[in-house]
Amino acid sequence: MKRIFFITLLSSFLLSLLFLVGRIDQDYFSFYYIGRGVADGADMFRDYADNKGPVLYLFFTALYKLFGNYYLTALIFASTLVDSLALIGAFLFFKKRFNISLSKGFLPKFLIVFFAVLFYKSFSIGSFMGGFYAETLGLMFVVFSLYFLEARKYFLSGLLFCLAFLCRLTLLFWLIYFLYILLKQKFAFSKLVNFAVGFCMPLVIVLIWYWLNENLIYFFGNMININFSYASAVKSFYFRQLAAVVTIEMRIFVSVVASLIIFILLFNKKDKYIFEFGAMGISGILASFVGGLFYFHHFIQFSLVFLFLLLYYIKKYSRKLGVFLIFLVSILLIVNYALFVNTPQLFSRSDIDEISKFFNKEYIQVVTYYPELYVRSDNHSFDRYYQIFHISSFYNVNSKNLMLEHIENVKYYGDKTAFVFVEQNQFDADILGEYKQFLEDEGGLELKQVFHKKDPQKTITIYETNN
Repeated sequence: MKRIFFITLLSSFLLSLLFLVGRIDQDYFSFYYIGRGVADGADMFRDYADNKGPVLYLFFTALYKLFGNYYLTALIFASTLVDSLALIGAFLFFKKRFNISLSKGFLPKFLIVFFAVLFYKSFSIGSFMGGFYAETLGLMFVVFSLYFLEARKYFLSGLLFCLAFLCRLTLLFWLIYFLYILLKQKFAFSKLVNFAVGFCMPLVIVLIWYWLNENLIYFFGNMININFSYASAVKSFYFRQLAAVVTIEMRIFVSVVASLIIFILLFNKKDKYIFEFGAMGISGILASFVGGLFYFHHFIQFSLVFLFLLLYYIKKYSRKLGVFLIFLVSILLIVNYALFVNTPQLFSRSDIDEISKFFNKEYIQVVTYYPELYVRSDNHSFDRYYQIFHISSFYNVNSKNLMLEHIENVKYYGDKTAFVFVEQNQFDADILGEYKQFLEDEGGLELKQVFHKKDPQKTITIYETNN
């Protein structure tokens, strides 16, 4: 296992170095921005609006404490470490649960482990952007929770599963597979109780903390209300978005189809683990698909299903089919990483320099892509950032109240307020147009444009209040 860990860690590190040249996803900057704020004394739910869990923000707070504004170093470190641990946990669980080890020879073992890293990390480093995501951290907790569940450490398993849940709510769907394993073991009510107690412990601590700090309403608002609003808003183009992702990100399409083929082959062979793989697949699919728009990093949960099915079929039945699938997917992975390194950052250095001179305002109303500007300019101005789907009536039924709160703060700070708008597509333009119209019509604010820059990738506009 030491060799496997070394190969995994080294491979993960080398692939993580691609972040030095490719485009970093806005999500990573949002999380790092919130972590930085929490490190400086802000509250992750009262002072910011996002739909992820507290464990993710605490992780990014620790990253900022360790690396400060060296955000790329922090990204490489986090991606290397967490992906390595997740895969080691997966290998340990696979061996313990299915009683199958990786190949004994060094070269076959190296090739399988390297492919697993290459495949798994492609859900953090996509074709057009990459980063570190809630699903990435949460799935690490899931696989170790599975390992300790198989090891009959039920309290620890439940605790780790709750940490996964407190990274990303949709990871709760993995409970289907957990319950399947519990039922397959010799059932005892005490096992379920120990798991439940372990799960409840961190959750109760979080709830008591926010209750004592009188911020419980913000916790529920971000974790529950915004997630449900977000999920319900995208129903009209849910499957269209799914089709777009699996078409553009071909490795996802091929791995899903390959998983179905292997599952059918196992079904025909009446394999004893067929129903278990079915429960695992349902958990991975539901955890990937529920809760909003589809992006490549959501499928990282299903990636484990593919890897488990592939390794199991290679070891038990057909090495030829496994080698063919590894070869096919590897070609797509090379294309994926080649596309990533050829995708430039959204903001150039000159963009950052031009915009940062407006960051001396005491209160900056900011929407869309702002955390990247904030972090890359090493800015420390006081502000309040909201994800775009929090200020849009399309996504959030309570957006009016949120924008009225904005307006009250703007009136308090008067001409010391600035607005940074970044549009990358027509969707951004529509949302920002709605927001600006509301500020002027409902809030009675007069906005004066002080900066405008447009290039093929985006349009940046900065307004100041003229009240």
